[in-house]
Amino acid sequence: MSQFQLSCLLFCCSYLLLLALQIPLILRKVRPNTTYGLRIRETLSNETVWYDANAYSGKFGAKIFGSLFLFAAISSYIPRFTLSQYVGLNIFATFFGSVIWVIFSIRHAKMLDKNLSSPT
Repeated sequence: MSQFQLSCLLFCCSYLLLLALQIPLILRKVRPNTTYGLRIRETLSNETVWYDANAYSGKFGAKIFGSLFLFAAISSYIPRFTLSQYVGLNIFATFFGSVIWVIFSIRHAKMLDKNLSSPT
């Protein structure tokens, strides 16, 4: 197996693992804790916010990591890509996707907390 194929396998397996870790969050199976899930003040202080925010974060994360998986698999077939270009591009995509995922998840949790705590 070449280094290029090994890198593709590593990225694809990593994305599939991260995708699988989103499933319990989407299904609302993870109780409030300080280890797994979206752990910010708003989610840890309100169980309703915890489940809703983590379900949203899980769905968004599944879309991000599913897209990254497809990106890693498809971009491995681009001709004339060197190993360093492939790895660099995937690291950049992972970083960018993860930052977007975290920002949107935190914004959603804060919005949920604000809506639940404001009097109607």
